Amino acid sequence: RFLNLLVSMSWLKATSNGTDDVFEEIADELDISAKEWALNMKRRIRDGYVDGADAGEDAALEVGFKEGFQEGAAKTLAVGRLRGIVCAIGSWYQVEHRGLPFPASVTDLLQRVSKHEDSIVAEIMTAMEKRFPPSANDVAESLEDLEIAPLKNCPESDCCMDTDCPPHGHTLHSVGSDSDTRSSSCAHGTIFSQLVQSCRDIVAELGLPPGLLEHINELEDIELTSSSY
Repeated sequence: RFLNLLVSMSWLKATSNGTDDVFEEIADELDISAKEWALNMKRRIRDGYVDGADAGEDAALEVGFKEGFQEGAAKTLAVGRLRGIVCAIGSWYQVEHRGLPFPASVTDLLQRVSKHEDSIVAEIMTAMEKRFPPSANDVAESLEDLEIAPLKNCPESDCCMDTDCPPHGHTLHSVGSDSDTRSSSCAHGTIFSQLVQSCRDIVAELGLPPGLLEHINELEDIELTSSSY
């Protein structure tokens, strides 16, 4: 009986040790699974931030493209039509007066119209860049490329950090303010009126049909409408 009791106790001990080993293996597997789950959640959160940032950037670009296209089309409509009329006059003259020198007035007006159109496009591009400034990452990368060192306290009393200078982030004049926009629109309107008058003079100079003047006069109304953008 004593021998049987020892055998039974040994079996129970072995069984209990085996159960502990099984529990330890299960606990280890659960711990590994928990760590993998935590890593996957962190990865998904990070990917979600990246996808959200990309989607936001794409949406901003789409809005900027639509606004830029509408504004550009409106502001260049009148000058684009004027350039088309001047080109048509030049083509008509070449067909009707072969062998004769091309009128200098037509060439000069075409150059002036093209220059004015280019200035409008450049102004629109500048305005769109101010409206949608570069992101902080782009600015940081640009500063790193330029190897700009951080600002330090200037030892000189008359340096840029003097109290007479405007505080950081403020300028002496407002860039892109409403007054600047109005003055720019006024300047463009004056130049365009001069170009339209030059086109009228060419129509009279070449003896073109008076009906063409109606189309030319319409351009000033289009220009007034586009100046509201």
